[in-house]
Amino acid sequence: MNVRVEYEPTPIRHLAVQCPKCNNWFNGWAVMKGAAFHNLRYKHDIASAKFHCPICNEDFGYKFDQINYLHIKEVNSAEECYKDCLTKKETWE
Repeated sequence: MNVRVEYEPTPIRHLAVQCPKCNNWFNGWAVMKGAAFHNLRYKHDIASAKFHCPICNEDFGYKFDQINYLHIKEVNSAEECYKDCLTKKETWE
């Protein structure tokens, strides 16, 4: 699983994750599952986070990946973090 992140002085500020099955990037906060959303603050918390891909319906992250390798790349801006991330579009009628 690849991860891009921008840190505040201590807590994580921005988070993008790549689905290991379809390789699409997403805002990590938008596709995070369960309690991890409230507990993900520091770099070491990323390894225990769970995510769900809305494109291929795949769960990934902690205990879902058979080989749970994290490749974390620290970036310098929100724009760089969310580059190429897919976004959910909603239509109101």
